[in-house]
Amino acid sequence: MYWKKEYVDTLTVSLQNLRDMQKAQYAMWNDGFKEQNFSNLTASLGAVSTILSFAFGAPTVVAVVSAISGLISELGSGLQTTEDIVKEGHWKLQDLVNWMESHPQYDLIKVKMSFLEFYGDYNIRFVEYTSSDYITAVHTSNGWIMSP
Repeated sequence: MYWKKEYVDTLTVSLQNLRDMQKAQYAMWNDGFKEQNFSNLTASLGAVSTILSFAFGAPTVVAVVSAISGLISELGSGLQTTEDIVKEGHWKLQDLVNWMESHPQYDLIKVKMSFLEFYGDYNIRFVEYTSSDYITAVHTSNGWIMSP
């Protein structure tokens, strides 16, 4: 049994955090939902496991794999929609990666992200949407600068 909700949360992230989030979400989409190859998913997530709890609400690789395999078996007609959301979230993270690569003077950003979260038997969330337009603050060696 699961429930789902959509909401916006503000995360403070570095360029490496964003790269790891993007790699993890890609693996969840490609190896998990699309290919349903849980051995590959486990291996892919192992390289970015430190981001899982912070960004996706699942404390371990095993928890992510379990949540995705459980959702696949229970989502029914909602599976394609969820798969599409996870894929789109991966692409939207690239916008933030590109922005941070273009602005190396900032080591951290605070950015709004919309999430699709499943909870109950399967506890995991996926980035649904984000954009460099949603950056609310940037950090430099002199401290935080609030975005307009």
